[in-house]
Amino acid sequence: MTPEPNRSGEPESRRIADYLGGRWVWIFVAVFAVVALSVRFAVQPSTSTSAGDPTTTAASPPAPTTTMPRTTDGRSTSTTPRVVPAPDDSEPLQNSGVWTMPDEIGNALSSAKDDIEALTDGTKVSVAVSDATGKGRRQIVHQNWQVCSQTPPAGRKFTPESGVTFEVVKKNETCPDNGA
Repeated sequence: MTPEPNRSGEPESRRIADYLGGRWVWIFVAVFAVVALSVRFAVQPSTSTSAGDPTTTAASPPAPTTTMPRTTDGRSTSTTPRVVPAPDDSEPLQNSGVWTMPDEIGNALSSAKDDIEALTDGTKVSVAVSDATGKGRRQIVHQNWQVCSQTPPAGRKFTPESGVTFEVVKKNETCPDNGA
């Protein structure tokens, strides 16, 4: 699409209307719309709160409601209102930030870490791992390592601040001292 020369013989400059007929413009508009909608629906603000997030606050319990006692046909039986107590929300949150350590000795490191993550329901908890032989080897493939000891011991409590520590050896090795 070459511009037509104007009266002076120079090519006429293009206008926006000239570009709107091109197929590349419509392809760009379609791609832009798809990306915009994808971002809109993929990045929605979360309405849930995490007990591990110090910036969130617990919602206050609903206020008690007042109702008038009624008969089966809907007529009021008295002139004195009856106060219905609000639901009891005094139970601690399910994810209170304190958990009981499971027994992970003898399990694969990958399984032990998955168990901690599932137990804490996504709350960030420090999980330190070290080579129980003292050789300082790095644990690249976690399925190839087994847990020899853990801190805290099974049945004890831990928090995000206290964290969890596993000492591990390769699966084909024996744990030092109190081997699993």
